Amino acid sequence: MMQVIECVGHPRDLGFAQGVALRRELTRKAEEEGLPLARSRWPSLHPYVKGPVRGGGPFREMIRHYTHLAERVDGLSRGADLPMDSVFPLQDVSTASEGSLSLLASGLEGTPGSMMILGLSGSDWVVRKSRPEVGFASIELTRPWSVSSVAGINEASLAVSLVSEGESQTSRSAGAPPVQLLVQECLQRFTDVEAGIDWCSHRPAQGKACLVLADGSGSRALIRFEGANVHVTRDPMGVQVPAGSGPEVDALRDSMEQTKKLDEALLSEALIKQSARAYVRLQCDGPLFEMKTVAGPDETLSLEMDSSAN
Repeated sequence: MMQVIECVGHPRDLGFAQGVALRRELTRKAEEEGLPLARSRWPSLHPYVKGPVRGGGPFREMIRHYTHLAERVDGLSRGADLPMDSVFPLQDVSTASEGSLSLLASGLEGTPGSMMILGLSGSDWVVRKSRPEVGFASIELTRPWSVSSVAGINEASLAVSLVSEGESQTSRSAGAPPVQLLVQECLQRFTDVEAGIDWCSHRPAQGKACLVLADGSGSRALIRFEGANVHVTRDPMGVQVPAGSGPEVDALRDSMEQTKKLDEALLSEALIKQSARAYVRLQCDGPLFEMKTVAGPDETLSLEMDSSAN
């Protein structure tokens, strides 16, 4: 079953806990990317602020504009016993599940809050419970090497997910941090969709992806990033498939529109057709985080979060 880790405390504590828990996976990923495994100095953000790389590059911009996440990188490198110069580039390795199905709806079966579903392909997924010293606690889906996440829901019932839309100029070459950092920023900071829209629309981010937000009131938004351009669509609803539609997806969409319910059998058929092995469901009423396999052994992980902040 999916590995679940818990990270508590200040940003460096959060990163350190993840690094310790997932040291083997982090080391393997750094090796795959051809990054150094041996440290020549103790991990520190100091060289990025005052050293030879000061003033340029996405990692310097990450420190400037995403300070808490940069401090998580510091802790991650210490916990995994890897050079920070290797852990920083891993934040620019895509965490998204490419070409799969994304579903966003509200009001299904008479429930006012929104529901979000993201199909998952690939492996190395980890469920992380984050309880930061400052900000909202959240349950997230992430990769072992990432301080951000690809999908999650916080204690205020704000759900956020990232959907890749294919190849784009990387943030590394453009000198801006990757879009995926915004997922964790929204989960830690905000209670509703509008606050997330305002934040995401004014932060430096680079990539080709969609950020999907929903909250307990039923508000929904899709924020599309294309390079430095940002476009916001409020109250989107339905099934979106970056890789293209098909009869299974159309049947699922038609069923939702006609019955105002989610047919699990049609959902599984559509996900499998899109090469998804599993999906994550974020239910704003609860709030609830659920993962379920659709290919292979039938497994379900269901985690409900205290919504005391709501």
